[in-house]
Formats: sequence, C-alpha cells, structure tokens
Amino acid sequence: MKKGNYNCFGTVKGNSDEFASERKHSNNMPKDFNRDVYAAMHAWKDCCATNKVALVVNGARQIGKTHCINKYTKEHFDKVYYADFFRKDFRDKAESIPGRQLTTLQIVETLFPDFEDREGSVIVLDEIQEYADMYNMIRPINRDMSCHLIVSGSFLGRTLNRGFITPTGDTRTIRMYGLSFPEFLGGLGIRELYDNADLFGGSDVSVYEQLRKAFDLYCFIGGYPKVVEQFLFTQNKELAESLLEELVSVVCEETSRYFGEIQDVAKLNRLLNGVANLLVREKRGDLKLTSELGRIVEGTNKRSITNALHWFWKSGILEPCGRVNDCDPSMITPESLFYFADLGIANHLYEQLPVQESNVYGAICENFAYACIRDMKGVIPKEPCFGTYGPGELDYLFFVKSGGKVIPIGVEVKGGKDAGNTARELLKNGKIAYLINAKVDTKGGYHENTFTIPLPLLGKFNIFNYIPKDDVIAHSTQPLLGSHQKSSQ
Repeated sequence: MKKGNYNCFGTVKGNSDEFASERKHSNNMPKDFNRDVYAAMHAWKDCCATNKVALVVNGARQIGKTHCINKYTKEHFDKVYYADFFRKDFRDKAESIPGRQLTTLQIVETLFPDFEDREGSVIVLDEIQEYADMYNMIRPINRDMSCHLIVSGSFLGRTLNRGFITPTGDTRTIRMYGLSFPEFLGGLGIRELYDNADLFGGSDVSVYEQLRKAFDLYCFIGGYPKVVEQFLFTQNKELAESLLEELVSVVCEETSRYFGEIQDVAKLNRLLNGVANLLVREKRGDLKLTSELGRIVEGTNKRSITNALHWFWKSGILEPCGRVNDCDPSMITPESLFYFADLGIANHLYEQLPVQESNVYGAICENFAYACIRDMKGVIPKEPCFGTYGPGELDYLFFVKSGGKVIPIGVEVKGGKDAGNTARELLKNGKIAYLINAKVDTKGGYHENTFTIPLPLLGKFNIFNYIPKDDVIAHSTQPLLGSHQKSSQ
C-alpha cells in the first residue's frame, strides 16, 4: 500500500463528519448499539429448555457486558435480580450471610429479599470475581432452583485462584469483545452496505469507497462503545485518544491489583508497549517473545512476563497468535505473538512508537485480519497463526477439513508487510492450496486458487463456500460474475 494512502488517521475527522452528520440529521444517533451478542444470549436461553446451565459472560472492562446483559434480561425475563460485586453494599450483603448452613434459596434471599424462584426470573451476578463465595454458588443455583442465572466479570482469570470452584458442566460461556466492524457500521447507520456488499467487485464502486472510509475510522477509534459514541458525537480526536489512554491506565492499575506478580503499573504499561513494538517488526519468525519483552521490561523475569501476558489475555486486552513453522501443521508453536483485542487501544499504543506510519497502518490491518480469522467457523487451529517458510513469512495460515483432507489456506494482508513473494512460492510448492489476498484498496476478484477480498469485508468470507469436497475450485454455492477465472482487482 502506498504511503500516500496511509494517512487516513490524519484526515479521519473529515470522514467521520460525513457519517455523523447523517446520523444527526436522522435524529437517530445510537446510544444503544445493536450487538450481535444478543443472538448468542437468546441461543443460551433456548437451550435451557432442555439443558439448563448458567450463562457466563466475560471480556474486557467497558466493552458493554453489563449494558447488554441488562438490556437482554429486561426484555426476555419477568423479574431481574441484579447484583454488582464491585459495589460495597452488595459485598457487605454477601458477607453478612450467616455462617450456619443455609439452603441455596435462603442465601439468594439474603441478597434479594423480594426474590421469587420461578422460570421467568433471572439472577445477574456482575463482576463476580470480586467474591469467591458467590462464584461458588453457580452450581447450586443452577441445579437447585428454577430461575435462570447469568454471571459476568472482567477479570475472571482471578477465578483460577484458590477459593474459586470451576462449575464444569453447569455453564455456557460467551466471550464478548468491543464493537465488531459490522456492529460499528450499524452505529453509523450503514451496516446494510456491509451485509449486501459483494466480495468480488459486484457492488457499486461507491459501496467499497464508503466502507473503506468507515474502516479507516474504525482503525482509529476501535470498538469500545464509550469511545465510539463520544467520538461520533463530538468529532474530537483528542477526546477519543484521552479515553483510550484512560482505558489502558485503568487496565494496568487493575491488573497490578489482581495479578500481583508485577505490581509496578509503569512496567505493565511498558509490557503493552513492548507487545506493540514487536508487532511492527518486519521479521518475527525467530522472535523469542519473553526474552524480547524481558529486555524491554527490565527487572522482570520470564515467568512473570508470561503470566502477565496470559493475564492480559484472560482480561480481554491481548489475543494470542501462534506460529506454523515451515507451514507444517505438525509444527505449531502457540502464543508466539500477541495482538490487541481492540484496534483503538492498538492504535493508541502504536502512536507512541518511533516507527513509520506505513508500518503502523500495516500492523493495524493485520490486527483487524486477526479478529476476522479468530471468528471464522470450522478453521483449525482455533488460535490464529502466522506461517514461516525459509526466510519468508505469511501473515496468517489456517487449515480446514474438506473431503477427508486437511487443506492449508494462506492469508496475505495488504496494507502491511509485503509477503507477496512468499505467498506465491507457497502456492507454487503446494504448501498452501488457496490464498486469500486481503487488501485495503480493492473491489475484490478471484483467479484460479487466489481470492482477492477487500480487507473490510474479510469477516464475511467463508472458505467453505469455495472448496467442494473434491478440492477443485468451483464457485457453486455463491454465484459470481463470470467464470472462476475472473481477474483480481
């Protein structure tokens, strides 16, 4: 990607003005984003008819867990009993429960004196990691009572500590993230453009242009609902940056409180900056993650760094990325890199690095592609991986099973490091069967076993639509323009 096309962050205000003016003109600026998690919550409620389990909702702070839970429960249950264990009054209530043996119902009635145990009731225990005794009530509430149960927490990694009992078989877990790109487009009022856009250039050119503008905006502010809402209302870039800085600060402060091994907030900040620094490197195949981060965060041993990375992972800030050595599926090294769960936080940290803007934009695009691959159905391994091949690298490599065979699929992200030569060599040598070329500046196209897709639409691509059981290219499940020899754009 040409550097002249990169500077979208510098002109993002103009792009966002266009979208915000449309929303204000329609007097329909969303304070409540339409989140896809509601469908997952509804699936949980439906499954409880035959297999009653508690719902566990986890994810980073301030991504909308509490709001979504409250909205869903108010709309789908007769009575909602809500307790937030960040609040001292609820912790005091829980601690006031007598030491003598009580029934499950009596314990619940201590928290909610007006409680009615029936199928139309739901108990919501928020930030449950703050109180081990209530976390340990998940199984008895689920098994002994008629009501439904939802528990939520931002630092559920703490439940691995002694005192918390894992209620295996009694829970169903939803991992929440910030606004996805389609959800973000819904906030702008243009999600239908994404839903209806053709992957291979069949839509009007204005559709791809508008999605590209929205993509550049999303790369800048990310998906934290508060940041998105405030930026769209105020058009204030500095406010968005200050909110993101505050989020990073809060995460590091709370991590130092919960995690314990590294209590110096400055070191935790440097650790996140170090992760960002490693992601903009040109070559990462020989990277020794903990050693490199140990050099950046002085005075910290490798074990503490590894544990801190896992804590940030469980807390919804970082996401692990493996490495497929020599593009061989039997040689996968997990957690070789970590990406950021939110592009806004990633961009905020990247801006503090003394690196070229084009490298920053490339890392942001790779981070976006990571989330798309993470959410793809039926791909293995579940942890997205990059591939190494001799001195070259492939941005991502995953495998699917079709017709009894394991089929390797390469992904090259244009807008980042140029892995074009490596990708072509892998195709030529049969190391990958298909290549997904995810480019920012394209309307899309396809030729033989290479698919070129607009990067903002990567989340829509389903490789199973294009690999029949005999592993011969035949676009039978989705009509395309012309034959399967259409040139890439």
